[in-house]
Amino acid sequence: MGSVSTITGPVDFSAGPKATAAFFNKLNAAGGINGCQIAYEIADDRGDPLVATQAARNLIDNNEVVAMVRGASLLDCGVNAALYQRSNVLDVAGLGVDPVCYTSPSVSAVHPGPYTLSTAMLYFASQELGAEKVCAFNYVIGGWKEAMENALKDWEVITGQKLQVLDMTLPVQGDLTPYLIRARDEGCDAVFTNQVEPGIVQWINTAASLASIGLAVVLTIAVEQFLGRTRTGLQLRALSEKPMAAELLGIPVRRLAIGVWALSGAVTTLALMLIAPLRAPDFGSLSLLVVPAFAAALVGAFNSFRAALVGGLLIGLVEGLASGFVGLNQYRAAVPFLVILTVLLWSQRGARWDEAR
Repeated sequence: MGSVSTITGPVDFSAGPKATAAFFNKLNAAGGINGCQIAYEIADDRGDPLVATQAARNLIDNNEVVAMVRGASLLDCGVNAALYQRSNVLDVAGLGVDPVCYTSPSVSAVHPGPYTLSTAMLYFASQELGAEKVCAFNYVIGGWKEAMENALKDWEVITGQKLQVLDMTLPVQGDLTPYLIRARDEGCDAVFTNQVEPGIVQWINTAASLASIGLAVVLTIAVEQFLGRTRTGLQLRALSEKPMAAELLGIPVRRLAIGVWALSGAVTTLALMLIAPLRAPDFGSLSLLVVPAFAAALVGAFNSFRAALVGGLLIGLVEGLASGFVGLNQYRAAVPFLVILTVLLWSQRGARWDEAR
């Protein structure tokens, strides 16, 4: 038995083939079928049509498989269905994605497929959740486009509704910010996408990132206005500059200090609620959030909220750019440290220059 599956590449569909391998191992340990052991070989097509073709030919010609079992691939059916038919090899696909998985006589996918499920999910969004403006953002590989469009049209026929947005240009991997902004601008009540789990997580993380930026801008403006235009704000500024003199002038130092700590804690809690889902759920990862925060504050010299905001955005931008390069991705966490070092050296340039002279 064999399986051509997408394990590395744009998606990881390894769960199904691995479960099948575990089942066959258990079956073999119990004596096999009528004393015969089942050999099961999993080939990774990496989401590449050429690799998928080579993998299928190797399994058929060299491993002499008689059937493909529980494969889970983005494109195996579309690429290899004709080869399986010529070789008299049946493919019982566990996960069928390409439309050929449901039309070829040599392939029998055992799940309903992404197209029927797409119609069902849209129906749930509109009829059960009550979404009136449904937007669809899909990516297309191979012969998916026509089949996906037909699935969306089936929903429109069943419900009598029309999609607010139909965008078939979603990248398999890449930045989703432009698509999320478009969904917001179009007033979408629900967003439908044919991405698998990592892509869905990316949608959520992108939305959380945009919310974090918006919150940072709002808080920056609000705090600046509060400190510069209110009596309490001016008292806080006096307290931060000359605490003893402020107390002598009758400013309620203790009460203001308690209020500042309480407000800072509340804002920090809100920020963590937005940022924590984007980080690994462990103490080390979350505790290191103080490093980029300190770097951003240092850019603002601890007295300019706007400069600190710009510094934080630039640090995030550089980290994002670094993550796009394979060789630099592992060093993106070092960006805040480099910013801190650079700002400290720059702030001491006068003293260093005087020493050099």
